[in-house]
Amino acid sequence: MCFAYLPDYPISMWDEARLANNALEMDLSGNWIVTTFDHVPDYGNVKFPLLIWLQVLSMRCFGFNELGMRMPIALSVFALCIYLFWYSIQFLKDYKIGLFAMLVLVTSNGFMDIHGGRTGDYDAMLSLFTTISVLSFYNYTQGNNRKQLLISCMSFILAVFTKSIAGMLFILPMFVFAIYMDKLKQLFSSKEFYIGLVSFFVIIGSYVFIRAGLQGDYIESIIRVDTIGRAVNAIDGHVHPFGYYWHLFIQFHFAYWVLFFIAGLAYAYYEKAFQYRLLIGYLALLIFFHLMTISLCTSKLKWYSLPNIPLASIIAAIFINEIFKILAQQKSKIFAACFVLAIFILPYFQVFNKIHNGSGLTHDSSLKAASDFIESNRWNQSPLKCIEEGYSADMQFYIGSAKRANKPISAVSIDYALKGDKVMFYKKTIFEQVQKRWQYRVIEQQDDFYYMELIEKL
Repeated sequence: MCFAYLPDYPISMWDEARLANNALEMDLSGNWIVTTFDHVPDYGNVKFPLLIWLQVLSMRCFGFNELGMRMPIALSVFALCIYLFWYSIQFLKDYKIGLFAMLVLVTSNGFMDIHGGRTGDYDAMLSLFTTISVLSFYNYTQGNNRKQLLISCMSFILAVFTKSIAGMLFILPMFVFAIYMDKLKQLFSSKEFYIGLVSFFVIIGSYVFIRAGLQGDYIESIIRVDTIGRAVNAIDGHVHPFGYYWHLFIQFHFAYWVLFFIAGLAYAYYEKAFQYRLLIGYLALLIFFHLMTISLCTSKLKWYSLPNIPLASIIAAIFINEIFKILAQQKSKIFAACFVLAIFILPYFQVFNKIHNGSGLTHDSSLKAASDFIESNRWNQSPLKCIEEGYSADMQFYIGSAKRANKPISAVSIDYALKGDKVMFYKKTIFEQVQKRWQYRVIEQQDDFYYMELIEKL
């Protein structure tokens, strides 16, 4: 599920396409500090560059295409699943909780989606590091395991270096939990805490300092675009009511598993002696604070709540495991296994249908035909012009990748197309303009993708 069909869908417009161009231009320029778009500093994306660095390295290994772009995300989802399984064995002492948590996570509609585990965006990698950070911190509060505190601090730094302020949103409830557990004095007297604090300021501060030296208004851009500006202003018109994320969690992101999640909360509340009661309460606290924080912000996008899904998956998995144990004791292990199979089979096939058939995902067959054509060798004998209109970051990436491979391709406006040009495009609106202006000979066509020769102006 993590790696299946990654190259089958074209680069998604807007954020994924923007990141793809950031990574491509970073590879071409050798500038690993300032992310650029159209070879100038990218003021639309001022986040820290860990993911873009990894995407550059990945595309150098797997190709400057969808697979190379998305492989770091697929590996992040895989690593998150492995971590949940390992955590349940190491700290919860029951491998089945980890197994169920993995299955709940990858069958959650909101996680295996655009901006989640299916496209080359920040949020799946962010979720990996935030999950490790909060669970390691919980371990520290339970046994004063200072190694776990250091792991929590380092994971927190990686979360921030992945998606800037979004990696910080669990800090407040973590400190609230430390106060509840009477661990604040122990925390502030720990050497590992100060190692983490110094590491944060050295790593994050050094990057900000260096980039601000190269891009004078970088700090102002962070404030305007990525922190205060996003909290108080509706960036690109993404305005929704206060309850947006709560409804989204129930009706889409965690729709199939929400009853198990709620039942897990109720079970932990009423069963005072339940061994996972404190862990469930801690995870619920994190989810509540996170949802409240992003709900209070003016700009709202559905993937902002993604880091909650692994935490909710653990709560749902714990309750499923309790049902499994009861059924195994009162009936049989085979009966319990049938119960597990029954509850997982429907969401599994729903998610599989999504990633295999594109149900619910961005799936522009015309763009995919165009990108496959550019990557092929069917046009290499003569220069190719790609007719574009408006903002086309997705096609810009494919053209840039072909240029990197020294293929004779360029992007032009229809106004600059010439007699005898062999052109391609994938939008119906462009075809309508060509029909009005040119006699042409279609060489290849699929849906709204056309490869043609311009014969004569009308």
